[in-house]
Order: sequence, then C-alpha cells, then structure tokens
Amino acid sequence: MDDDRWTKICIKNEMREIMNKNPTKWGKTIEKFLQKIGIGELPKMIYEGCSSDDVEEKIKSGLENYKWMLDEKEEILIKKSTYNELYKNIKTEESNNYWKRDNIRSEDKETWARLRCGNIWREGKKGQNNWGCRICEKEQETIIHIIKCKEIHEKITVEGKQAKNKWLEEVNNDVSSELMIETLKGEIKKDLCTFIRDVERVFKEKALNNKNCQGAADI
Repeated sequence: MDDDRWTKICIKNEMREIMNKNPTKWGKTIEKFLQKIGIGELPKMIYEGCSSDDVEEKIKSGLENYKWMLDEKEEILIKKSTYNELYKNIKTEESNNYWKRDNIRSEDKETWARLRCGNIWREGKKGQNNWGCRICEKEQETIIHIIKCKEIHEKITVEGKQAKNKWLEEVNNDVSSELMIETLKGEIKKDLCTFIRDVERVFKEKALNNKNCQGAADI
C-alpha cells in the first residue's frame, strides 16, 4: 500500500472521529476551524467519498468566507483604533482587498493588516494612554514618526534601511498624512512591510531589555 493511500485512510478515519464527536487533538482544531468558516459539513463529505471537485469547491467557499472575516475584523479594528486618527480614513475598497490576492505573501498581508490598523507590535503598550515613541521617547509614535525617527533608523538592519529608502524614493520622500492615507488604502508595499517588520523587531528587543532590567531591579 503506497504512502498516498495511507494518508487518505488516516484522513478518512479522522473525519469519521470528528463526525462521532471523538476527534483527536488535531481533529478538534480542524473541526473548530471548519465550523468557523462555515463548512462544518466537510468531514462528512470527505468520509462519504464525495467527488474531489465537490470537496474542492466546498473548501474554496470556506476560504472565501475566511478572507471576508479577516477583512471585516480589520475594518472593525480600524474603526475602534485609538492609536491614531489617520487609520480611520483608510477603509479599503472591495477592488483593493489584498486578502484575496494569491500573489502576495502571507507575511506581507499580515504586516500590512497590522500597519493599516495602527497595530505595530503593541506589546508593552497595553493599558497605556501615552503613545510616545518607544525608542526616542520624544514624539507620538505614529507611522509617520516611525519612518522619520533617526533613533529607530539607527537601530534597524541594513535590509530595513534599504527597504525604507527604496519606498521613500518611490514617494519622493513624501510622508504626509495624505500620502500615508492613500498608501494604506492601496496596494501592499513590500518594501514598507519589510521596513515595518524590522521596526517591530526593534520594539520587541526594547521591550525584552526593559523586562530584563525590571527583573534585575526586583532581585
């Protein structure tokens, strides 16, 4: 019996256990996700041997639901954002829904979502009303400040600097509120995403250092 057949048998058995309310830990995760995206009947379809075309169509339907849910969640976060009024003006038109683009890396989609929501790695900021820059501690930590901040620029990697500079060249060094709103409304900017991920790394390192210093002080 070849490996492919063993795989099919294992999957079919797991679908049966899900139907019998006795799934494995992995099966519970799968069942929960399928219910969440509206295709809870998929295990039954697979177990009963529905055609691959029908199963594929059902999965596609579920993934479309999931993309829609992610987009809705993002828009809610934007509306609730207290981080910066800028983010309330960047509702994406359906034609620019980047979650549906298969040619864009998931990493960039996730970074763009955080950026659009004003949620650039906020650990260490929870419960705080002071949104001063975590690095220079001089100005409000907005996306515009993050791009301009010299202290942040000094701490990011060469790759991060190159990505930021490349994006700035594309926009002729214009980092006005109007430009940022239009940018975040539009297509994902890969270089800007690369820069932001590097900034998030800097923020994480700063938070870890602060935590270690606090721990040492408590000893």
